[in-house]
Amino acid sequence: MLHFFRKYQKIVFLCVTVVIIFSFVFFGTYQAFVPQKQQEKQSIVYVTTYGQKIGSRYMRQLVQFLKTESFSGRDFFESNFLNDGLISHEFVDTGLAKLILTQNAQNVRDELTQRLEKEKTYEPYRHPFSKQIHARGVWQVFAPEIEKQLVVLQHCEDVMSPQAIEARIDLYQSQRAFPSHFLANVLRYQEHDLAGVPSDPKLQRADVSLFGYQNLEDWFGPTFLDQAAKVLIETVALAQKKGYKVTEDEARSDMLYKSQKMCEAFKEKADVAPFAQDGRLLLQLFIRQTGFDEPTLVAIYRDVMLFKRFLQDAADSVMPDSLAFESFYARAGESVTLEVSQMPKTLRLRTKEDLNDFECYLMALGGQSAHPLLLPQQVSPRPEIAGTRYQIYCGCIEAKQLEAKVSIKEMWRWQEQNWPLLQKQFSWLQAEGNTLDFLDSLDTKRRESVDCFARQQIVKGHPQWLEEALKAAEMKPQEIFLAQKDPSLSSLLGIKDLQAFQQQLDDKDELFNYTQDQEHFYRILVTDRQKQMYLSFQEAKQAGILERLHAVIDSESRVRQVLAGIGREMAALGVQVSEEQAVWYRFYKQLTEGPSTLEQFQPVQQLLTVTRAEPRFFAFDQLMQQDRGDGANQVEGAYIYTVQERVIDKTLPLDKMVQASELLSYEVRYSLLKQILDNLIEEPV
Repeated sequence: MLHFFRKYQKIVFLCVTVVIIFSFVFFGTYQAFVPQKQQEKQSIVYVTTYGQKIGSRYMRQLVQFLKTESFSGRDFFESNFLNDGLISHEFVDTGLAKLILTQNAQNVRDELTQRLEKEKTYEPYRHPFSKQIHARGVWQVFAPEIEKQLVVLQHCEDVMSPQAIEARIDLYQSQRAFPSHFLANVLRYQEHDLAGVPSDPKLQRADVSLFGYQNLEDWFGPTFLDQAAKVLIETVALAQKKGYKVTEDEARSDMLYKSQKMCEAFKEKADVAPFAQDGRLLLQLFIRQTGFDEPTLVAIYRDVMLFKRFLQDAADSVMPDSLAFESFYARAGESVTLEVSQMPKTLRLRTKEDLNDFECYLMALGGQSAHPLLLPQQVSPRPEIAGTRYQIYCGCIEAKQLEAKVSIKEMWRWQEQNWPLLQKQFSWLQAEGNTLDFLDSLDTKRRESVDCFARQQIVKGHPQWLEEALKAAEMKPQEIFLAQKDPSLSSLLGIKDLQAFQQQLDDKDELFNYTQDQEHFYRILVTDRQKQMYLSFQEAKQAGILERLHAVIDSESRVRQVLAGIGREMAALGVQVSEEQAVWYRFYKQLTEGPSTLEQFQPVQQLLTVTRAEPRFFAFDQLMQQDRGDGANQVEGAYIYTVQERVIDKTLPLDKMVQASELLSYEVRYSLLKQILDNLIEEPV
C-alpha cells in the first residue's frame, strides 16, 4: 500500500488539491453572489402613517445598520463605513435624542439603569507599571470636558433625570470628538516616551473607550434605536408620498463609491489589506462579516439616501430674508470719526475733594489769569513745589548682598582671631576655652547677632568687593526732584540728609560709593540738571505735598468761587449743572477759549471712531446730526469734539448670512423630525 502511494503520490496530491479548491470556491462564494432565500417567516412589526408595512428582517437590519457608524469600533468589522453618522448628526446633535429618551422613559429606564450601575464603578485605563500614564491625564490635556461629564454621570441617582441624560449625551459627543483610538495612541506614545517603563502588552488590543461602549445601542439602549429607526421609516414614507425617489442603482453606486474610498484607508491593515485592492471585494467582505442580507442592505441604504435628500431639500427650501439684514446692518454699519479735545487724565477731576486739591495746587503755583476759570500763563511757585529736577542713572548695592560672599569657615576663623573685638561689642560674651563651642551654646537670636556683626566686619575689610559690585551693578535711568523747602526723596533708600545729597549732585557728575547709612551704597551718574522747576499737580499729590499745603493755604473759598463761576457759565449756555457736575466742567472754559502755555495744562487731542455698538461717552444720534459738540462726565471730564467723517456701510456680511441660513436649516430639520416623532404610531401584527 505504501509502495502504491509512493509511486502515485503526485497524482493523489493533485486530485486532493483540485477537490478542496473546487469545494471552497463553490460553497464558499456561492452565498456571496446568490441572494439568500428567506429562511425565516416575515412578520410585520410596524405600519407607517401612510399604510406601508415593515417586516421584522428589514427592521432588525436597519437597527443594526444605524447603531454602528464610521470608525465607531476598534477595528474595521466593528464599524460601518456606509453610515457616516446619521443618528449622531440628526438625532444626538440636534437634541432629538433627549426627546426620544424622555418620551419613552418607561422602557428606557430599565435599559439604562443596568448601564448606570456599570458606569458608576467604571475606572479609566491606568498603566500597570507607571502612575504617570493614565487616561485621565490624557483627557485633561486633550478633552478636559470628559472628566467633568464623567463625574456628573457617576454621581446621578436617577438615570432618567435631565442631568443624567444630558451628561450621557455630552459624554457620547465628547468621545466622538476624541475617539478611543486617539486615546490609545497617546497612551502608547507616553509609554514609549518614558524611559525605563515596561510596555503593557494589553494596551495594544485593550478597549480604552468609555465604559467599553462601541455603538449607539451600548450608549442609549435598544428602545432609543427602535424609535430612531421608526422616525427614519416615517420620513422616508413621507418623502415617497411627495414624489421623492432613489433607485437601487443609485444606492449601489454610492455604496461602491464609499467602499472604494475605504480601500485607501485600509491598505496598511493586515486583516483587510488582501481585500482592500478593490471596492467590490471590500464591500462583499463587509457584508459577509457583519451578517447583512445584501438585498435588504441595499434597500436600507436607499432609504437612508432618501431620508438625507428629503431633509436637505426641506432645509434648503427656507432662506433668510435679506431685507431684515439690510435694515439692521444699515444702522449697525454707521460710524463717526471725531477729533476730541480734553484735558490729560491726571487733570480729569471727579469729586469736590479733587477740585479742592487742584485749586490748592494753583494757589501754590502762583501767577495770574484773566478769569478765575482760566489757567495761568506764567507762574511763581512756592518753595514747597519749586526746586531742581535731576536726570540720573543709578545703581545700588546693599551691604547684605556682599555679606553673602562670606563663607562659614571664613566667619568662624575671623571670630576666633577677633574674639576681643567681639567681647567689646557684646558684653555678655565671656568664654573660657574653645570660643566656637561657646558660640554654639548660645541661643539662636544671640548667635545670629554675633554672626551678622562678624560678616559686616569682614566685608569692611574687603573694600574691593564693594567697588567690584558697584562697577557691575545695573544702572537704571531715574528722575528725582528736590524741592527748595522741605525736600523729600523716597526712591533712594538710606539717604536722609537731602541738602548734603543735593550739594553732591550739583558739584559732581558722578557719585561713586556714596552712602549715608553704611547699608546702601550708590553709584550715580548725573546726565541733566534743570533748575527753577516745579512739581506737576500729579507729582505734588503723589508726594503728599498737597496735604501739607492745605495746612497753610485756604483753598475752600477759591473752590466756592470756582463752582459758582462754573454754574453761571453753564447757565448762560442753557445747561443746568449740580455742584457735583460742576466739578466735571472745571476746564470747559479753558478748552473753548484756548490752551494754557504751561505744558502740564495742554489739552490732549485724539481721533476716535465710534459706532452704535460702541458709542463711548457720546450720544450717537447726536453725532449723526451735529458737526460740533461738547459735554462732560465723571470719567472723561469736560470735552469738545468736531466731526471729521461719517460712514454708513450697508454691506451685508456674508458670514452672518451663512450663519443665519445654517440656523434656519437646523430649525427646519429639527422641527420636521420632531413632528414625525410626535406622530409615531405602532400597529404590530
